[in-house]
Amino acid sequence: MKKFVALAFCVLGTYYAFAQCNSCTPSFTSTCPPSGGLCAKLDTVYVNQPFSKVIPFYMPRFINPNQISTPCGGCTSIKLRRIDVTGVSGLPGGFQTPYFSQNGSYNIQNGDTIGCATFCGTPLVAGTYVITVYLLADVTAIGTPIGDVDADDQNQQYSDTVVVLPDTSSGVTTFTYGSGGSSACNTITVNLQATKQAPAPNLTRYFWNIAGTQTEVKNPGQFTFNNTSGTKSDTFPISLKTVFYNYRIKSVNAQLNSGWYPDINEATSLQDPEPYLRIIQTGYQSHNCNNTAPSTKNPSYTNINQELTPGTFTVDMEIWDDDNCGLLPIFASPDDKIGDYDVTVQLGTFPLFDNLNNSTGTVVIDTVPGVILTDTLWVVVHPTPPVPVVLASRDTFCSNDSIRISIQGNYAGYSFEWWRDTVFLSGINDSAFFTNAAGNYKVKVTNLSTGCQNISTFKSVTVMQGVDPITVIDNGTKLFITPFPNGMKARWYYNGNLITGQDGKFLDYVGNGSYYAEVYNPAFPACSAVAEPIVVNGVGFDNVPSAGIIGLQVYPNPGTGLFTVSYATDGEHAVRIRITDAIGSIIREMQQEQQYGKQELKIDLTDLAKGVYILQLEKNGHHLNTRLLLQ
Repeated sequence: MKKFVALAFCVLGTYYAFAQCNSCTPSFTSTCPPSGGLCAKLDTVYVNQPFSKVIPFYMPRFINPNQISTPCGGCTSIKLRRIDVTGVSGLPGGFQTPYFSQNGSYNIQNGDTIGCATFCGTPLVAGTYVITVYLLADVTAIGTPIGDVDADDQNQQYSDTVVVLPDTSSGVTTFTYGSGGSSACNTITVNLQATKQAPAPNLTRYFWNIAGTQTEVKNPGQFTFNNTSGTKSDTFPISLKTVFYNYRIKSVNAQLNSGWYPDINEATSLQDPEPYLRIIQTGYQSHNCNNTAPSTKNPSYTNINQELTPGTFTVDMEIWDDDNCGLLPIFASPDDKIGDYDVTVQLGTFPLFDNLNNSTGTVVIDTVPGVILTDTLWVVVHPTPPVPVVLASRDTFCSNDSIRISIQGNYAGYSFEWWRDTVFLSGINDSAFFTNAAGNYKVKVTNLSTGCQNISTFKSVTVMQGVDPITVIDNGTKLFITPFPNGMKARWYYNGNLITGQDGKFLDYVGNGSYYAEVYNPAFPACSAVAEPIVVNGVGFDNVPSAGIIGLQVYPNPGTGLFTVSYATDGEHAVRIRITDAIGSIIREMQQEQQYGKQELKIDLTDLAKGVYILQLEKNGHHLNTRLLLQ
C-alpha cells in the first residue's frame, strides 16, 4: 500500500544547524487534542531577536478513520505503531536544529505517545515561511475486508506557516566595523568583518561594495575615509550582501542489476522493474499511484531539484520497485527495495554506492541561493572646524581697565570653552567676554550638530599698572599731586601748556593762572590719569583779593590751637575751607554755605601736633592760601 494513512501528528519548524536547541521533557497537558497533534503553537518571531519555545505533541495508539482524509480500504480503526521524524524544510534563516525528544523516533504501542520539540534561534530575514516536516510511519489498518493490513515506512509530510516580523532595532547586523563607530570628524577607519555564515557544510558568499570598491572576501579589514569637502559632511556607503547557498539534489541516474525479482510481479530478471526514487530527508518520491513508474533497468531522474535543509551532511536515498500500487496484497507482493544509498553532501557529480549491492549510478548535487541578507552602513565623516583665532581689543592694558576677548569670524551653532593659561574659565561660554586679568587665552569650539572640535593657539595679553584718579593741591607755597604712586611720572601744564622738565609730584608756582597735571606709567604711558584744573590767583601768602574773597585774616597766628578766620565775600557763593599739612594731606575740610559780606568762623586745631599748616579757601575753583603756625 503506497500511501496508507495521514497521521495525526504535525510538527512545526526547524532552524539552521549552527547548533541544536536545548532538550525538553515530554508532558501531557490539557491543551493536547484527544485525537492527537500539537499541544501548543509557535509564537510570532522577530528578526534578530533570540527565540526559544517547547512544543509538546500527542500521538494516540489508535485513530478513528473518520478523523483523517485518506481512505484506509474500509478499515474500522488505524493503529499507530511507529513514527520517525526524517527531516524538515522551509525554515527561516538563523534557526538552529530543533531538538526532538527520543531523537525523533517513537514506538507508539510501547507507550511513546507523548513527545516534545524545542525550537530556538535568531531569525535573520522577515517573511512568511511554509515549514514542512517529513515523517516515516508504520501503521496497521484494522478490520479491512481482507483483515488487518500492515504498512511500513509510509511517507508523510505536513506543512504549517510561521511569520517572522521585521527587526525593531536599527543598525547593521551582518557585519561589524570596529569600535570607532560609523561617524567621526576629519577621518575615520573602519574594520570590516562579516558575522553571518551558513552552517557547515553549506557554502556562503560575501559581496561587499565599500564606497565603490568591490570584494568578495569575508573580512576585508581596514578602510580609511577622509572628509575632503572641508565645509560639509561626506558620506560613504558600505553594503554587504551575504548569500547562504542550499545544496540541492538535481538528478540521479542508476543501473539496476538485481533486487526486484523473483516475486509475483517480476518472476525473473528478464522482466524490468518499475523503479521509483525516494529521498528520505525531504520526503521526495518520484512516482505514486497516480503517476506510476515506467519499467526500466536504467532509471534517470532529472530535474529533481530537492533542496536540503542547511547543515545536512548526509542524505539517504532509496530506489524501490513498484509492485502493489492499486492492488490488494493477496494479488501483489510488497514493493521491493532495490537500492539504498548514503550520499555525502557536496558540490558536484559523484558515484552512488549501494548498501544492498544491487545497483550502481551517479548523483548530481548543485547549489541554489537560500537566505540572502543585505545590510548597508552609511559612514559619515564631518569636517573639522577651522582653527579658531583669539582676538583681544588690546594686547596690553591698564590694571584699572578691562579688554574684550573674542573669536575672529562667525561661529554660530558652536559652543565655547575658554582657558587662561591652564585654568578653565568656568561660566564663560560665549564667543566674547571682558576681562581685567593678564595671561594666555585659548578657546575650544565645538560644532553643536556634529560634535567636531578644534582649539586655538594662545593669545597673550599683558596688564600694566594703572593710575587712579588724582587731585592737584595748592598748599600756599607750591602745587602737588595726590595720590602719587611709586614709579609714576607726571606732566605739568600751566595755562594749557606743558611745563618742560617737571615730572615729579611737586611744582613751584610759575605765576597766577590755571594749572593741571597728568600722572602716567613710564613703562606704558597709556596708563594715565589727569587731574581737574586748579586756578591760582594769589601767588604767595599776601592778603590779595581772590575771586571775591576779601580781607582774609587769621588770629592769633601763631596760636596754640584755637584760631579765628575772618574774610568777606562779594557775592553769595559757597566757600570750601581746607586745612592741610605741608605736603598737602587734607586734615580738616568744611564748607560755608552761600552768604554775602563778612564771615567769621572758629577753627580748633588743639588736637594737632605743633608745626606749619596751610589754610586754603576755595570759591568757584579759585584758591586763596595762608599759613597757620601752631605752637
